[in-house]
Amino acid sequence: MCELSVLLSEDGASRQIAKDVVYALQNGDTLIVKDILGTPTEVSSAMIAKVNITNETLTLIAHPLVGKFLKFFALLTDESDISDIEQAWGQLKKTGDELILKKQ
Repeated sequence: MCELSVLLSEDGASRQIAKDVVYALQNGDTLIVKDILGTPTEVSSAMIAKVNITNETLTLIAHPLVGKFLKFFALLTDESDISDIEQAWGQLKKTGDELILKKQ
């Protein structure tokens, strides 16, 4: 059986946050991984960046923009009220604009 070590890449650094993982689920803006005993580890504003079976690693990337995008996408695909979708889009765009301004 192939269990994975989970690495979290955040703010330019990477660290192991779980091991012996056999399950991963994106639940809104939270990513949940479970080890072989079913013990969950939850990471907010994260998504899977890479799965490497050869090295038995699952790499996650966490960033505030990821969470806002996932919230927007969920509302967009769930036939939510247009005002909720527009509000989520505004928050996503505002965060993106702020990140771009920091780069200048």
